[in-house]
Amino acid sequence: MKHGSFVFLAGLLLLVANASASTPGFEQAYTTAKSDELSLQGQDAKNLHDAESQAVLNAVVACKPNHPVGGAQVTFVIVAQLDEAGVAVRTWRDGDSDMATCFDRHISGTQFFVPPHVPFYVFIGMHA
Repeated sequence: MKHGSFVFLAGLLLLVANASASTPGFEQAYTTAKSDELSLQGQDAKNLHDAESQAVLNAVVACKPNHPVGGAQVTFVIVAQLDEAGVAVRTWRDGDSDMATCFDRHISGTQFFVPPHVPFYVFIGMHA
């Protein structure tokens, strides 16, 4: 292997390692979301609550007719990372039901509220 190829490959591996180290997994994102949500007070807390309620309602309307759960128990958590405009730009999901997957698709891209800092994480937990 030529020296230039080796240096390029080593640099590429380092770039990939740094990118994956800075990307949180579900548990880290969920822990951060709980902390971020608990830090809100006053109007920010109300705005987030209202936005989450609307996001859940929209997802239920879109997902329930297509993925009826019948008597089955459905439990999942969706965590979303918000950008500076409050749009969910990344999501993580704990739960693999059709309903969870549908919710995840509908939460992604949803505008919640303008967060006090970025990244800001929120979560929606469902138990039905």
